[in-house]
Amino acid sequence: MAFPAATAPTQYAEWSWELPGNLVANGISTIQVSWYNDTDVASHNTVWAFKYVCVAAGGAVQPALSAAQTITGATTGTVNQLITASLTPTIASCSASNHYQMRIGLDSSNAATGNNNILAIRVLMNRAQVTQ
Repeated sequence: MAFPAATAPTQYAEWSWELPGNLVANGISTIQVSWYNDTDVASHNTVWAFKYVCVAAGGAVQPALSAAQTITGATTGTVNQLITASLTPTIASCSASNHYQMRIGLDSSNAATGNNNILAIRVLMNRAQVTQ
């Protein structure tokens, strides 16, 4: 998914899913983004804005998202090179089996020019061990 620098911070992607039933409290431990820049031939910071919200059963369908948390990685100075950066997010009010909604897009402090193209987003969660 391409994010042109000129569209920061108005363009974003959004996903949602149900959190696992054995998630520990506020158990999202890491958000990792992998992308490449197809234009910038200097070393500039690409800054992503991450927002989220958790909704319990019976909660509002369109609640307000959290304040933005940023994920920063520098372009390499060579176009089309893989860049990966991660964030240990501050997550509050998320419980097992909640509906989780996540949004990511370029932050207004982004300095990389051209297109930043997301290849993958990885969400790591802490879950309680289930023994049988």
